[in-house]
Amino acid sequence: MPIVLLTVTSDESMTLIATLVQMHHYWRLKGLKVDMVILNTRQGGYQQELHHRIINLITACAEGNQIDKSGGIFVRNGEQLSAEDRLLLMSVAHILLDDRAGDLSTQLTQKLSGTVAPQTTRIARATGDSAHYHPWHPDTHNLQFFNGLGGFSEDGREYHIVLNEGDTTPAPWSNVLANALFGSVVSEAGQAYTWYENAHEYGLTPWENDPISDRSGESFYLRDEESSAV
Repeated sequence: MPIVLLTVTSDESMTLIATLVQMHHYWRLKGLKVDMVILNTRQGGYQQELHHRIINLITACAEGNQIDKSGGIFVRNGEQLSAEDRLLLMSVAHILLDDRAGDLSTQLTQKLSGTVAPQTTRIARATGDSAHYHPWHPDTHNLQFFNGLGGFSEDGREYHIVLNEGDTTPAPWSNVLANALFGSVVSEAGQAYTWYENAHEYGLTPWENDPISDRSGESFYLRDEESSAV
Protein backbone atom coordinates (compact mmCIF):
# COMPACT_ATOMS: atom_id res chain seq x y z
CA MET A 1 0.00 0.00 0.00
CA PRO A 2 1.11 3.62 -0.40
CA ILE A 3 3.12 4.85 2.58
CA VAL A 4 2.89 8.30 4.17
CA LEU A 5 5.93 8.83 6.40
CA LEU A 6 6.10 11.50 9.09
CA THR A 7 9.36 12.05 10.97
CA VAL A 8 8.76 13.46 14.45
CA THR A 9 11.45 15.12 16.60
CA SER A 10 9.60 17.09 19.30
CA ASP A 11 6.43 17.39 21.38
CA GLU A 12 5.42 20.40 19.32
CA SER A 13 4.42 18.04 16.50
CA MET A 14 1.20 16.85 18.15
CA THR A 15 -0.94 19.25 16.10
CA LEU A 16 0.63 17.99 12.89
CA ILE A 17 0.13 14.39 13.98
CA ALA A 18 -3.53 15.05 14.84
CA THR A 19 -4.10 16.53 11.37
CA LEU A 20 -2.50 13.52 9.68
CA VAL A 21 -4.59 11.12 11.75
CA GLN A 22 -7.72 12.97 10.61
CA MET A 23 -6.49 12.76 7.02
CA HIS A 24 -5.98 9.02 7.36
CA HIS A 25 -9.50 8.61 8.74
CA TYR A 26 -10.93 10.60 5.82
CA TRP A 27 -8.95 8.61 3.24
CA ARG A 28 -10.09 5.34 4.81
CA LEU A 29 -13.76 6.42 4.64
CA LYS A 30 -13.27 7.20 0.94
CA GLY A 31 -11.74 3.78 0.23
CA LEU A 32 -8.14 4.98 -0.08
CA LYS A 33 -5.96 2.52 1.80
CA VAL A 34 -2.72 4.04 3.05
CA ASP A 35 -0.11 2.89 5.56
CA MET A 36 0.74 5.91 7.71
CA VAL A 37 4.08 5.59 9.50
CA ILE A 38 5.01 7.98 12.31
CA LEU A 39 8.73 7.73 12.97
CA ASN A 40 9.67 9.02 16.42
CA THR A 41 13.27 10.21 16.22
CA ARG A 42 13.36 12.41 19.32
CA GLN A 43 16.71 12.19 21.03
CA GLY A 44 17.29 11.53 24.73
CA GLY A 45 15.16 10.01 27.44
CA TYR A 46 11.95 11.78 26.37
CA GLN A 47 11.48 9.59 23.31
CA GLN A 48 9.33 7.03 25.14
CA GLU A 49 7.21 9.80 26.64
CA LEU A 50 6.56 11.21 23.16
CA HIS A 51 5.74 7.72 21.93
CA HIS A 52 3.04 7.33 24.60
CA ARG A 53 1.60 10.76 23.78
CA ILE A 54 1.30 9.82 20.10
CA ILE A 55 -0.37 6.50 20.91
CA ASN A 56 -2.80 8.19 23.30
CA LEU A 57 -3.71 10.75 20.65
CA ILE A 58 -4.46 8.05 18.09
CA THR A 59 -6.45 5.85 20.47
CA ALA A 60 -8.55 8.82 21.56
CA CYS A 61 -9.92 9.34 18.04
CA ALA A 62 -11.67 7.28 15.39
CA GLU A 63 -8.42 5.67 14.24
CA GLY A 64 -7.70 4.04 17.59
CA ASN A 65 -8.44 0.57 16.22
CA GLN A 66 -6.17 1.03 13.19
CA ILE A 67 -2.83 0.85 15.01
CA ASP A 68 -0.44 -1.72 13.48
CA LYS A 69 -3.03 -2.94 10.99
CA SER A 70 -2.69 -3.13 7.23
CA GLY A 71 -3.86 0.20 5.87
CA GLY A 72 -3.58 1.66 9.38
CA ILE A 73 -1.16 3.72 11.47
CA PHE A 74 2.26 2.55 12.60
CA VAL A 75 4.27 4.35 15.29
CA ARG A 76 7.93 3.36 15.30
CA ASN A 77 11.00 4.24 17.36
CA GLY A 78 13.69 5.67 15.14
CA GLU A 79 16.49 4.39 17.36
CA GLN A 80 15.29 0.83 16.85
CA LEU A 81 15.65 1.07 13.06
CA SER A 82 18.97 0.59 11.35
CA ALA A 83 20.21 3.24 8.94
CA GLU A 84 19.50 0.86 6.06
CA ASP A 85 15.91 0.21 7.17
CA ARG A 86 15.28 3.92 7.63
CA LEU A 87 16.66 4.67 4.17
CA LEU A 88 14.50 1.92 2.68
CA LEU A 89 11.40 3.28 4.39
CA MET A 90 12.08 6.77 3.07
CA SER A 91 12.74 5.51 -0.44
CA VAL A 92 9.45 3.61 -0.78
CA ALA A 93 7.24 6.23 0.92
CA HIS A 94 4.94 8.13 -1.46
CA ILE A 95 4.78 11.19 0.83
CA LEU A 96 7.61 12.32 3.12
CA LEU A 97 6.84 14.79 5.91
CA ASP A 98 9.14 16.14 8.63
CA ASP A 99 8.10 18.28 11.58
CA ARG A 100 11.29 20.33 11.12
CA ALA A 101 10.21 21.40 7.61
CA GLY A 102 7.29 23.58 8.70
CA ASP A 103 3.56 23.02 9.02
CA LEU A 104 1.59 20.72 6.76
CA SER A 105 0.44 23.38 4.28
CA THR A 106 4.02 24.61 3.88
CA GLN A 107 5.36 21.15 3.17
CA LEU A 108 2.60 20.29 0.71
CA THR A 109 3.10 23.46 -1.32
CA GLN A 110 6.88 23.72 -1.30
CA LYS A 111 8.67 23.35 -4.61
CA LEU A 112 11.47 20.91 -5.16
CA SER A 113 14.79 22.73 -4.96
CA GLY A 114 16.58 20.37 -7.28
CA THR A 115 15.28 19.12 -10.58
CA VAL A 116 16.61 16.28 -12.64
CA ALA A 117 16.85 16.88 -16.35
CA PRO A 118 14.84 14.25 -18.20
CA GLN A 119 16.75 11.85 -20.37
CA THR A 120 16.35 12.66 -24.01
CA THR A 121 15.82 9.91 -26.50
CA ARG A 122 16.36 10.44 -30.18
CA ILE A 123 13.13 9.63 -32.00
CA ALA A 124 13.18 9.60 -35.76
CA ARG A 125 10.01 9.69 -37.82
CA ALA A 126 9.58 6.89 -40.29
CA THR A 127 10.18 8.05 -43.86
CA GLY A 128 9.21 6.55 -47.16
CA ASP A 129 12.58 4.85 -47.43
CA SER A 130 12.51 3.21 -44.00
CA ALA A 131 8.81 2.37 -43.71
CA HIS A 132 8.51 -0.65 -45.95
CA TYR A 133 4.74 -0.76 -46.03
CA HIS A 134 2.98 -3.50 -47.94
CA PRO A 135 -0.81 -3.59 -48.20
CA TRP A 136 -2.27 -6.46 -46.21
CA HIS A 137 -5.65 -8.09 -46.61
CA PRO A 138 -6.85 -10.54 -43.96
CA ASP A 139 -8.10 -13.98 -44.94
CA THR A 140 -11.82 -14.08 -44.22
CA HIS A 141 -12.59 -17.44 -45.81
CA ASN A 142 -12.60 -19.27 -42.46
CA LEU A 143 -14.86 -16.80 -40.70
CA GLN A 144 -18.29 -18.15 -39.87
CA PHE A 145 -21.33 -16.09 -40.97
CA PHE A 146 -19.09 -13.43 -42.53
CA ASN A 147 -21.23 -10.43 -43.56
CA GLY A 148 -18.64 -8.31 -45.31
CA LEU A 149 -17.59 -6.56 -42.12
CA GLY A 150 -17.09 -9.37 -39.63
CA GLY A 151 -17.61 -12.97 -38.70
CA PHE A 152 -16.99 -15.57 -36.01
CA SER A 153 -13.78 -17.55 -35.75
CA GLU A 154 -13.92 -21.28 -36.42
CA ASP A 155 -14.11 -22.13 -32.71
CA GLY A 156 -16.79 -19.48 -32.12
CA ARG A 157 -14.83 -17.80 -29.32
CA GLU A 158 -13.97 -14.61 -31.21
CA TYR A 159 -15.70 -12.18 -33.54
CA HIS A 160 -13.37 -10.68 -36.13
CA ILE A 161 -14.16 -7.23 -37.55
CA VAL A 162 -12.44 -6.36 -40.83
CA LEU A 163 -12.42 -2.66 -41.71
CA ASN A 164 -10.52 -0.79 -44.38
CA GLU A 165 -9.03 2.60 -43.62
CA GLY A 166 -11.78 5.14 -43.06
CA ASP A 167 -14.51 2.50 -42.71
CA THR A 168 -16.65 2.12 -39.61
CA THR A 169 -19.10 -0.44 -38.35
CA PRO A 170 -22.82 0.28 -38.94
CA ALA A 171 -23.16 1.02 -35.23
CA PRO A 172 -20.60 1.92 -32.55
CA TRP A 173 -18.65 -1.06 -31.30
CA SER A 174 -16.70 -1.32 -28.07
CA ASN A 175 -14.58 -4.10 -26.68
CA VAL A 176 -14.30 -4.30 -22.89
CA LEU A 177 -11.21 -6.01 -21.50
CA ALA A 178 -11.44 -6.22 -17.73
CA ASN A 179 -10.95 -8.23 -14.59
CA ALA A 180 -11.70 -7.44 -10.96
CA LEU A 181 -8.90 -4.87 -10.59
CA PHE A 182 -7.98 -3.52 -14.02
CA GLY A 183 -9.73 -2.80 -17.26
CA SER A 184 -9.80 -1.05 -20.61
CA VAL A 185 -12.36 -0.34 -23.29
CA VAL A 186 -11.42 0.07 -26.96
CA SER A 187 -13.86 1.21 -29.63
CA GLU A 188 -13.89 0.28 -33.31
CA ALA A 189 -12.37 3.69 -34.11
CA GLY A 190 -9.50 3.25 -31.68
CA GLN A 191 -10.80 5.26 -28.74
CA ALA A 192 -9.32 3.72 -25.58
CA TYR A 193 -9.76 4.26 -21.86
CA THR A 194 -8.01 2.40 -19.04
CA TRP A 195 -8.84 2.27 -15.33
CA TYR A 196 -7.85 0.62 -12.08
CA GLU A 197 -10.45 -1.14 -9.93
CA ASN A 198 -13.28 1.32 -10.64
CA ALA A 199 -13.85 2.86 -14.06
CA HIS A 200 -15.55 5.96 -12.65
CA GLU A 201 -13.31 6.72 -9.67
CA TYR A 202 -9.85 5.53 -10.70
CA GLY A 203 -9.36 6.35 -14.38
CA LEU A 204 -5.76 6.06 -15.55
CA THR A 205 -6.24 7.72 -18.93
CA PRO A 206 -8.71 10.38 -20.14
CA TRP A 207 -12.14 9.36 -21.38
CA GLU A 208 -13.43 11.82 -23.96
CA ASN A 209 -16.99 10.45 -24.23
CA ASP A 210 -17.46 12.43 -27.45
CA PRO A 211 -20.05 10.75 -29.72
CA ILE A 212 -18.83 12.62 -32.81
CA SER A 213 -15.04 12.71 -32.86
CA ASP A 214 -14.36 9.62 -30.68
CA ARG A 215 -10.98 10.99 -29.66
CA SER A 216 -8.70 8.81 -27.59
CA GLY A 217 -6.64 9.65 -24.53
CA GLU A 218 -4.18 6.86 -25.33
CA SER A 219 -1.59 6.41 -28.05
CA PHE A 220 0.63 3.50 -28.96
CA TYR A 221 3.98 3.95 -30.66
CA LEU A 222 6.11 1.21 -32.21
CA ARG A 223 9.78 2.02 -32.53
CA ASP A 224 12.51 0.19 -34.44
CA GLU A 225 15.34 0.00 -31.87
CA GLU A 226 17.93 -0.23 -34.63
CA SER A 227 16.84 2.73 -36.72
CA SER A 228 14.77 4.63 -34.10
CA ALA A 229 12.02 4.91 -36.70
CA VAL A 230 8.60 5.35 -35.13
